[in-house]
Amino acid sequence: MKNSWNHRRQSRGVTIHKPPPLIPLILPTSVHPQAEWITFNEAVSVATARINKKTPYYMLPVLGNLPSVHHVYAEWYFGLDGNPAITTLIEKYGKDWIDDNKARLCRRKFLIHEIEMREMQHSTAEALVLLDGLRGDDGLNKLVDVKLLGRPR
Repeated sequence: MKNSWNHRRQSRGVTIHKPPPLIPLILPTSVHPQAEWITFNEAVSVATARINKKTPYYMLPVLGNLPSVHHVYAEWYFGLDGNPAITTLIEKYGKDWIDDNKARLCRRKFLIHEIEMREMQHSTAEALVLLDGLRGDDGLNKLVDVKLLGRPR
């Protein structure tokens, strides 16, 4: 019965489009080029295990040290290089941690908001790929300052 419906739609001149294939969301575990990339579900498991351990007072590295938008996303929600997620640090240490990391947190927060805005029309994986494509060969600071905020450098 389904085939006859498709046949009738096609015979009326209606083109049936298949949705594009979904891009799987895989995330880095470290900033090192040879680091492992894991699935979203694996990242959630690792982040959950880190929450149960004693959380160190971690100072954020400069945004320019991160190689891609995927790394920013992974650092924000799951943590990188064995460090806790930024969301976990904000919950645990609150305003004191935010104040200590304010300069380095600002661009990350803007980039996370940009990802969230794009997630309204795309999957998370597609949003990350789109922003990395917009970044091109430039660093993440230039992506945020020049390409997204339109500030001259």
